[in-house]
Amino acid sequence: MENITSRSCDYHKDQRRLMDFWLDYRVASDVRMYPTIWRIRLLLSSRVWNQEKDTQIWENESGQIIGFAMLWSRQPSSSYIVLDSFIHPKFASNELLSAMLHWCDLRANEIAKEQETLLKVYVTGFSQYDFSENILKQRDYTFLPPNPDEHNVYFCKSLQNGISLPAIPTGYEIRKLHGADDLEAYQALYGFSKVNPLHQKELMESKEYCHLVMINPEGEFVAYCECSVCYSEWERSNQRIGWIDYVETKLEHQQKGFGRAILMAGLLQLKEFGADSVLLVTINTNIPAITLYNKTGFKGVEINEYPSYEKQILFSKQVE
Repeated sequence: MENITSRSCDYHKDQRRLMDFWLDYRVASDVRMYPTIWRIRLLLSSRVWNQEKDTQIWENESGQIIGFAMLWSRQPSSSYIVLDSFIHPKFASNELLSAMLHWCDLRANEIAKEQETLLKVYVTGFSQYDFSENILKQRDYTFLPPNPDEHNVYFCKSLQNGISLPAIPTGYEIRKLHGADDLEAYQALYGFSKVNPLHQKELMESKEYCHLVMINPEGEFVAYCECSVCYSEWERSNQRIGWIDYVETKLEHQQKGFGRAILMAGLLQLKEFGADSVLLVTINTNIPAITLYNKTGFKGVEINEYPSYEKQILFSKQVE
């Protein structure tokens, strides 16, 4: 590609420029679609296990970021990796998409060789461009049909009307995390993969992200909700959308109304942030969560995610 260069990402040095690029990308596509800006930052900081080798930035001759890709997985050694790629539609081309896939294939082969195992690569986001299908097929990626039994579903709720916090039992309270002193107890409750400590600090210090916890009379965390906004995205898109990022109740404390209470507290926080509406995404098989969302006034919204592709890589396979 003429006058196009690429290099690995240095998250701390590149963060501001990457933020501008991600914002341009989301506004040009659909700000209602997952992953959010905060989710992208979490993946880059906490699910990319070798940032030097597993990220790549493409820049034009003016030094403008025109593409970004990262390979991530939930665990350092995993039987699969995900390629998340971002290209502003203005800069999308056969050459750039081919370069991203070539970089992915080279690195995926290195990982498969290091682990000495069969590795499966999933590609998401790539297929939003009409010409991407042929490029993916040329690289031996296979279309992954949507799973009718398990897939993402989106829910939306307006925050224009009044929102009230339901009554909670005497001795219980809902509050924000109190800094580092709360983190150990919070992480014991947290049902997802752990977050990089530096990113966790960034989240807790942000005026756009909030951790809420419900505490029982013994001081134990029994439920939590994380919610977020992105003011820069609001300015560019003119859509004041807030997100419920995570909500969970400890297993032994479920069926007591705690999930509804902590979720409503999250909605109140998003309204305080200035959001007009709230979005969230979950799996269609998560029936308890969907039941909760329906009871609290959320409505399903149709958001078409981009098709996915997959490829199996043997550690002995060579890439030209």
